[in-house]
Amino acid sequence: MSDITGQFAVAVVTQDEARIYGPDLERGTEHETIKARNPFTRHHHIRMAQFHHMRDVDRYMNDYLKSIAEALKPAEEVLLITHGNGKGSAYPALMNYFEKKYPDLAKKVSDNLDVDITRLTEPELLALAREWWDKKYGYHGMAT
Repeated sequence: MSDITGQFAVAVVTQDEARIYGPDLERGTEHETIKARNPFTRHHHIRMAQFHHMRDVDRYMNDYLKSIAEALKPAEEVLLITHGNGKGSAYPALMNYFEKKYPDLAKKVSDNLDVDITRLTEPELLALAREWWDKKYGYHGMAT
């Protein structure tokens, strides 16, 4: 992945995977992929149902969120693109974690785009990020 120190970064985050992009948001751009460690993938639906009813502790989520935070920490500004609503959304857990453990990073998060990530291709996701940038700053290149 390109170095994002002091630059704009985009994080496309689901509950299972995060892709971190630097300011070069063109098709085929390098990115870092972070996968959630979940030893219960075979019985994912059962474990998640137990977790949501407070019968199990998702002890692996903090490792995942920490990995995302560490990858984004060097950035100057962050745009999050997440998927889902309520318990299905990665955004509330992510921001809650940032605010508690990485408050400086939480302040760097400019916005969150809630889209159906599963229905969009990588070029479409990157186009959404470029469009967001253009609306906020006008076209001056992606680096801050």
